Amino acid sequence: MQKKIALNGSLTSSAWVILALLFTLPVGCRSRSDSADIEPEPVFSRPIPPAHHAPFFQAGFAYSRVGGSYDSNTSSLELGKMRAAGGNIVQFLTFAYVYRLNGPEIGLGEERSDQVLRGGISRAKAAGLRAMVKLQTWGPGFHNGKFSADIGMTHDADWRAFMANYRRYVLRYARLAADADADILCIGTELAQVSQAAVLTGDWRALAEEVRSIYHGPLTYAAHSSEVEGVPFWDSLDYIGVDGYYPIANLPAALESLERLSARWNRPVIFTEAGFASSPYALTEPWRAGLTEAPPDSVRLDLQAEGWQTLLAELWRRDFIWGIYAWKWHPNPQWGGPTNADHTPQGKPALDIIRRFYGKLPTRAGPAPRYE
Repeated sequence: MQKKIALNGSLTSSAWVILALLFTLPVGCRSRSDSADIEPEPVFSRPIPPAHHAPFFQAGFAYSRVGGSYDSNTSSLELGKMRAAGGNIVQFLTFAYVYRLNGPEIGLGEERSDQVLRGGISRAKAAGLRAMVKLQTWGPGFHNGKFSADIGMTHDADWRAFMANYRRYVLRYARLAADADADILCIGTELAQVSQAAVLTGDWRALAEEVRSIYHGPLTYAAHSSEVEGVPFWDSLDYIGVDGYYPIANLPAALESLERLSARWNRPVIFTEAGFASSPYALTEPWRAGLTEAPPDSVRLDLQAEGWQTLLAELWRRDFIWGIYAWKWHPNPQWGGPTNADHTPQGKPALDIIRRFYGKLPTRAGPAPRYE
């Protein structure tokens, strides 16, 4: 949840520096030889997806990079805990860096980070979990209230240049998802201005088709809750994805709107992110981050658990919902616990609520994903 409006908590300055160092030259500044390895493959007739890509209800956990490595023995232990909590899929995050919120240059991570991601997916499979690869962006000001929806160009030429660079980012991870046998690929997160720019609608559709020539599993996009109604290319994807941090009082109305959206596009909905900080504002501002170490009067484990109970009870009884990813788990066994007021359910009563629901998944009649 590298977001949410200006009410968000902030990253520490050290975390900001670490994230910045993950990224190398902007795509728009690379030489032809540097980007040769991410040119698209020829488009052939689409093969039948493997049997393990058959539709299933996704009981997932979003897996943070903060606090450890995806590809470590500790990570294997934490993945095992997700499986023990009833999870059947884990969401791995990867980031591109936008150097200016109104500029087209995009920096991609080093190959080293891709190797760690591949290792994490392999460890997830060994733990009995499926894997989603979820593409996100990071940029200036993201540690202080800005997020991906603030990325936007002024001129058509810059929009085109941005999308050309973003395409290279997506195709790079389409290849990785195919090679690592990931089960779902999420091609973007909360790029509200980019997803709804009229000049780019055709580009998004073309990108989805190009991705399908490389990666043969289902596709989604993770829209912000305020963006999801306006995304114009849901019919090019297999799931409508929403980062659904809805205040509990607004949840029934939000789900009714999502059900209409699902019917309009004939696509099931997944909550690509959802959660509650264990804080006093958990139920009213669930997007708002809490402190990792908080004074006792700032920790409300009961409100976090209440939020999860209400949310999952609502989702489990609605046929158009096909999954949820709990925000978020960390590859560190010391993370979470009774003094932690952020979103993680690790070591908190909320995890017992999640385990109970994940242990009894609903049966879905439709609409089924259409990627086959």
